[in-house]
Amino acid sequence: MVDFYQRFIDSDPRVAEKFKNTDMSRQVRMLQVSLQAMLAVGLGGHEPVGFQQNAEIHSAGEHDVQEELYELWLSAFLETVRSLDAEADAALLAAWREVLLIGIKRMVKFYDPASRGIISP
Repeated sequence: MVDFYQRFIDSDPRVAEKFKNTDMSRQVRMLQVSLQAMLAVGLGGHEPVGFQQNAEIHSAGEHDVQEELYELWLSAFLETVRSLDAEADAALLAAWREVLLIGIKRMVKFYDPASRGIISP
């Protein structure tokens, strides 16, 4: 997952700024938990314990993760899947995108209830 974070951090100066003083070993562990939560939301429709708290931590009032940064996160994730899985084709990447977008859209609702949503499936 280090490849993922390098891609994500390199994708935009705002992302790099958010991770400037981050313990990346801890962050990688948190990513694993977050991915499981995003999959639970995307595949099952339910929010696992801690999902709302995580969304609130990423909201405007705390880490201020703006909606467009989620698109960069998703792009970095999909690029990482593509680089690690030689059999990852367009259909697999589209499936990942579709499932993760459900969780992302749920996260974004906690950023600003008036969010119009710039991320499209």
